[in-house]
Amino acid sequence: MGIGLPIALFAVVTLSLTIVHARDARAFERRAEVTTARIVSAAEDDGSWIQHVTVEYPGGGATRQGRAPVLDPREYEVGQPVRVLYDDSGRVLLDAERYDAASAAFYASALLVGGALPVLLGWWWVRRVRRIAGGTGPAFAVQVQVAELRPRWWNLRRPWVTLLPLDAPDQPVGSYPLMGGVPTVIGGDATGEVKGHVRDGGLVVAHDGRVLWPRGRLRG
Repeated sequence: MGIGLPIALFAVVTLSLTIVHARDARAFERRAEVTTARIVSAAEDDGSWIQHVTVEYPGGGATRQGRAPVLDPREYEVGQPVRVLYDDSGRVLLDAERYDAASAAFYASALLVGGALPVLLGWWWVRRVRRIAGGTGPAFAVQVQVAELRPRWWNLRRPWVTLLPLDAPDQPVGSYPLMGGVPTVIGGDATGEVKGHVRDGGLVVAHDGRVLWPRGRLRG
């Protein structure tokens, strides 16, 4: 299917970005100065998924202003004193938020759950399906139908593969959603074969002249 390599590359890039951010966060904490600042603005920004507060703090013999990331700006009030970390580049981080809003652990967890973990699961799924398709296990002759279906109200309408016994075409064995990007012709019947666990909840791969890769397990 040609998607194993892109998935692996995406996982490598995601983990690399996590490592780079972790090193950057630790380097900032090592070089940063610590002082007491005052909140001058704590307004929510609906246009950004990372919220900030504006603080005023003494540094280098002058009074500076900077924006510090926070989880919830509503927890802060204008005029409230807070401890901050800052460096000469103008980067500011609230001491109380360093392990929540801008820490390496926060971003590493977000990237792992939202990026690397689904990618690794997808890579595992593709490898398993390819092993079944290319394995030496038994193949069963079936009638194969491909049609746009929506078996449950929560399913998106997409091509589904339905498997029917040759001797009982009115009693479907089950159906599974077709993996995206697979060229297919909607409608019509074809005689083909299926490999895998041909039962409700089993993982199968059908072949009717082309491999019909499954997006999910067989549903009775």
